Amino acid sequence: MSRFLIVLTAFVWVALGTLGDETMAHTVFKKSIEKAYPVMKVSCNACHKKGEKKTVRNDFGELFFKEMKADKVTQSWKDAKANGRDAQKAYEKDTMTPLFEAALKKIMKATVPEVEGVTNPDAGKTWDEMINAEKVDGMTIDQKKKEKLEKEAAEKAAAEAAAPPANEDDK
Repeated sequence: MSRFLIVLTAFVWVALGTLGDETMAHTVFKKSIEKAYPVMKVSCNACHKKGEKKTVRNDFGELFFKEMKADKVTQSWKDAKANGRDAQKAYEKDTMTPLFEAALKKIMKATVPEVEGVTNPDAGKTWDEMINAEKVDGMTIDQKKKEKLEKEAAEKAAAEAAAPPANEDDK
């Protein structure tokens, strides 16, 4: 029985270690979206269909795939990963993040298309509007983040209002 537990424990550790490495690329994308939308909580379902393999993307995720398809980001990431953790991190920072952020800026301005034969009340709205209205799966407003940012903004405004003028001409 103890041999079984040792083998099972080893298997779980290996499986968890593999999962941790495989999700790194997605973490880069998640962090980029959260940087652009600081009050949003983002999950994998922002780009992938819930319950499906990660190769299956929803409409929002498909937009990124189309934007970055020619760059072969996934394969290049796997190649970098094979060269070690430092190479992987460098690829994520120097290549993946800028590519994804550029795609995100373009996608934010794009409009939700009309689909023939389907009534879509969101057609014509920008993806930015959809994100802010919490109409993209896997993206919701995190109230704690929102309250923290509002508090920081209020504190900054109060500090600026209390600060003396920079010089005598400002009086």
